[in-house]
Amino acid sequence: MKQINTNSDYWCAVEIYGADDGYDFHLSVTSGTPSLYVDSQEVTGFTGGNTTINCRYSTSGGMKWCKLGSTCVTGGSGSIDGTRVTMNTSAYNVFSVIMTDLRPESSGWYYCVRGDFQMPVHLTVAVKPAVTPSSALGTQATTTVPSAQERSSVDLTNFIIPLSLLIFIVIVVLFVWLILQHKRGKADSAKSKRSEEEVTYTDVRFKKKTAVLGSENDEDVTYSSVVIRH
Repeated sequence: MKQINTNSDYWCAVEIYGADDGYDFHLSVTSGTPSLYVDSQEVTGFTGGNTTINCRYSTSGGMKWCKLGSTCVTGGSGSIDGTRVTMNTSAYNVFSVIMTDLRPESSGWYYCVRGDFQMPVHLTVAVKPAVTPSSALGTQATTTVPSAQERSSVDLTNFIIPLSLLIFIVIVVLFVWLILQHKRGKADSAKSKRSEEEVTYTDVRFKKKTAVLGSENDEDVTYSSVVIRH
């Protein structure tokens, strides 16, 4: 590749005996937002799938999607190497290229064209890996098996809940027992007070009286001591 002049025009050629075969192009170097660019120049797709390339521009001119060494799609839709291509220009300053039903031969270099500007994109089409039942089951088993930290947390929870319930029951039983003891103590105190107020006779003596002949003998009771305890 060599520069033709100072206006950034280049010529890419292959040296062949007898004659050279080449292609000249213009290289534009701009600051800020490029006149034509894509989100990524490396795109990967899968066989039988779809891929979308957004070509963003800020210049005027015709739009094309081409494959290097093959054909171009210039209208709304077309085909390149058996892969269907659809161009969507509804968005502002963007035309989207949708490639449908990708094939291994769809891999290669492509480029967006807007007026005199081109932007290369490399597409790689790979075979989509199949998901086997065993791998799916393995993934499910991996996600459902808890970690050691989770098992430890579950075991600790199973221990704390019964222990808390047991402590609560002990506190309730102790509280009821204290209430019953308090009531029993009050009852014993009242009973003791009543017994202290009873009258106690310490000495009882009987005294006979002598009466007139023919009369009945009366017996008088003499209480020598009466004690009232409070």
